[in-house]
Amino acid sequence: MKQQGKCPYCNSDYAQTNSRDFNSNTGLLVITYTCLDCAEPYKETYSTQYMQTTKLTSCMAHRAL
Repeated sequence: MKQQGKCPYCNSDYAQTNSRDFNSNTGLLVITYTCLDCAEPYKETYSTQYMQTTKLTSCMAHRAL
């Protein structure tokens, strides 16, 4: 499973990870990459709030019963 997306400059998916910045308040993980084809830096943002989504789903399922 690949972690990074595609480079917004040249659409390459070869990149090296520079830094990971996790914000526990928002649940967002920001990863900075450097494209190995055109050498441009870019960022990808990932949401890690799947636990809250799971809780919400289980609450709705419980209410349905």
